[in-house]
Amino acid sequence: MNARRSIIAGIATLLAGTAAFSPLAAQRVPPPAPSRAAEYLAVGRLALAERELYASVAAEPREPAHRGALARYLASRGRFRIAEVLYGEALRFGADTAAVARGLAQMASYRAPAERRAIAGVRTPSAIVARERARSPRGAPLAESLDGPAVTVPITMTEDGRTLAFLWLTVRGASGDVLVRATIDPTREGVAVASADDSAFAMRAFGGRGAGTPVLMERLSIGERTLEWIDAYVDPAVPPGEVRIGIDVFWRLRPVIDERAGTMTLPFAGERTEAPPRSSHLPVMLAFPGLMLVPSPGVPPFGVESAEGRAYLRGTRWRLDTVNSTIIVER
Repeated sequence: MNARRSIIAGIATLLAGTAAFSPLAAQRVPPPAPSRAAEYLAVGRLALAERELYASVAAEPREPAHRGALARYLASRGRFRIAEVLYGEALRFGADTAAVARGLAQMASYRAPAERRAIAGVRTPSAIVARERARSPRGAPLAESLDGPAVTVPITMTEDGRTLAFLWLTVRGASGDVLVRATIDPTREGVAVASADDSAFAMRAFGGRGAGTPVLMERLSIGERTLEWIDAYVDPAVPPGEVRIGIDVFWRLRPVIDERAGTMTLPFAGERTEAPPRSSHLPVMLAFPGLMLVPSPGVPPFGVESAEGRAYLRGTRWRLDTVNSTIIVER
């Protein structure tokens, strides 16, 4: 129950905390009471929350906090490009640059490398800047190809209320490819490794060696599907030789998880995915970090890894539809 309350509080503050976009934030102004949009959001009334946010921008078009709130909501629904535009507008209207930088950073790992843009004037930690430069050494965005045949790998769902599943991945190591256990942990973003000096993995570290150090992982393969230059960071709580992976790593791969067969399939990048008959569409929200399920208006969202999330998806075949920010559930 405490975890559920924490998740609901986090969803509400997704909007209530947007006072940080105001230049008054540096003066330690107390945060305002949750807005009506935040109240709608906390009980899963997405359409009403979105309508309220757009109305606030229309009523005070030069107020950066309103544009920041709308940007954060749209980012949570996977609409990253329009969110980036709104963040830029909020910045021009006087938003706190650190708050805008946080908003942009939250979206970055969910987006294709060519879309990982920085807005002029936004302060970004030097270690993150160094990692982005290393990712694109000549200043051009790193090309990414998700082409390739559909791949299916075994996966084991977990029931601890904190993680979603685990599977085995191949990563490039200092002495060749290494098979590692990877736990899908929606409370994280990127890949967490125990140490920046783990010789089992081919990595580059930026900003030191301690907890939270940004790391660039050279290569990670899920079956025959290979990803390169993955965002990672150091977390000494991760067992050596293992990794923890956030939902963002899988976002563009549109995974299909068949809990009955115990498999995860990554479809071909260009494959058209139509909803099968007798399936339901479950809206989702990104909580940065976290993937929240929104079962119906009036019901508080809950984490995909929570007891409620597992009860909803257990024993089904479900597909992450990132275009529409839904999960398509086959029962």
